Amino acid sequence: MTYNHLTISELSFIQNFWNQGVKAYIVAKTLKRSAETIYRVFRFLDAGYSISEYYENYRANKSRSGRKPIVLPNDELEYIKEKVSLGRALLELHQDYPNYHNEFGHLEADT
Repeated sequence: MTYNHLTISELSFIQNFWNQGVKAYIVAKTLKRSAETIYRVFRFLDAGYSISEYYENYRANKSRSGRKPIVLPNDELEYIKEKVSLGRALLELHQDYPNYHNEFGHLEADT
């Protein structure tokens, strides 16, 4: 099951319901969302924050998620630079190894 994040319009609906004093479980049924999701936003609003701050917080957290960039150690970088300076390119491996496409499923020929 996939997770759908709250949209800006849903957040504004939640804030309007919160301002009117509507119970969170009723808001959850109205928006067809989990009650815990609505309670989480209600608690955030009860703490004195606004919906714009909630969304900014969401965006900041979202930007920190995902795969981190790969950082190679210096010795591997030097090895790669050395091989490139010798004129060896990955695209030319099939010339050195006639059966390259049949034997190697990926870049094992370069090791």
